[in-house]
Amino acid sequence: MGEYISRDGVHGYLCRSEPDTGAGLLIIPHVTGINDEAKHEGELFAAEGLTSLIWDPYPGLDMPNTPREALPIVEDRPTAASTRLCLDYMLKDLERSKVALIGFCMGGRMALNLAAQEKRLASCVSAYPTIHMPRASHELDAVSLAGQISCPLQILYGGKDHITSNETFAAIRANLDKTPYPKIQQVYPAAGHGFMNPGRQDEEGNREATKLAWPQMMAFLKASVLT
Repeated sequence: MGEYISRDGVHGYLCRSEPDTGAGLLIIPHVTGINDEAKHEGELFAAEGLTSLIWDPYPGLDMPNTPREALPIVEDRPTAASTRLCLDYMLKDLERSKVALIGFCMGGRMALNLAAQEKRLASCVSAYPTIHMPRASHELDAVSLAGQISCPLQILYGGKDHITSNETFAAIRANLDKTPYPKIQQVYPAAGHGFMNPGRQDEEGNREATKLAWPQMMAFLKASVLT
């Protein structure tokens, strides 16, 4: 079981691995924040040896009683600063030898942004990043920033994504190809946006993509911080 922490500008849900491997994982969640699904994911990663910190996009908000449509907009620039504080906390206070980064949906875009600005990450996973075109005023240009990422990267994309278009994803891939760093670009043509979400497993394309994506994602993260 995890615990909620709030100290020195760091707000999130911490899941410690047992035994302690010294490895860490910073998680930027979906737009729904730290809900039961996010906590379960953090516990799954911790069970594999990755002490995980799920960043809280809405500190102080009564999430169980706040409908999704009432959630405030989470802006990319302040998010980068807040998640960098989380990385500081994991490296210094938690004494993690290596820290990887993963983001889902909204968090997938934010993970690309942070990885482009932060050189201390062991690796980054961006799962079906939410990237609107034209870009919303609160969003950084994740497509261009992808070309500045300097750590191993895994990006997962569903070919039927209704938010991030095929053209937008092609532009991300083109910028990633300009860098000399390892990257794994996984495309699941029959899957939609957020295909690993438990509530979207009634669609065959999502189920099949999840079967492949989750274990490969876990293997990539473990290889980057446990070896």
